[in-house]
Amino acid sequence: RDLDEYAADTRASLAARELLAEGINVHPGERIGYVIADAKAKEKADRVRTSTRAGAAKYDREEYAKRLEDAAKEIGVAAPSLSRT
Repeated sequence: RDLDEYAADTRASLAARELLAEGINVHPGERIGYVIADAKAKEKADRVRTSTRAGAAKYDREEYAKRLEDAAKEIGVAAPSLSRT
């Protein structure tokens, strides 16, 4: 999908915009790798990071734990809570 066609700021579109801002061409249908850095960041651009952006190693552990728990429930596996609050 062309970047201008996104009605909402999805994680994939945010990552694509980041790459474009760095001068990296992104083509419709191209897979873009990114890490969820802070799922609830006020600044949408801070929610994901591509591997080219400084700080790509930082990730939102709570969001990934939630996604893993949701996936386990989806297949009927009772997983212990992974959240660390």
